[in-house]
Amino acid sequence: MKVVIKLKETFGSFLFDGNEGNRFRFCEIEPKIALNQIVILDFEGVENMTDSFANACFGNLFHSLDFNLEGKVEFRNCSPLVQDFILSAMNIALMRVHR
Repeated sequence: MKVVIKLKETFGSFLFDGNEGNRFRFCEIEPKIALNQIVILDFEGVENMTDSFANACFGNLFHSLDFNLEGKVEFRNCSPLVQDFILSAMNIALMRVHR
């Protein structure tokens, strides 16, 4: 089963608070994955985000899923800026492990 989460509806067009990003990951995304649902994160209307939000939400998610999002999480309607933040957060998560 797939579940779509529209981030603009939850956070507005600017994702900025790292604490909220971490809470969202822990309380909304990971429980759905634990139920074997595929989580589709829809970024339509999201214009910007901070590295704090990206690292707390997506970097920690990537780490908690043992660096494997395949078949668990899909990212949709990401602007190039949002893509860069997500990829950067994932790279930082990988670097933390390989220290």
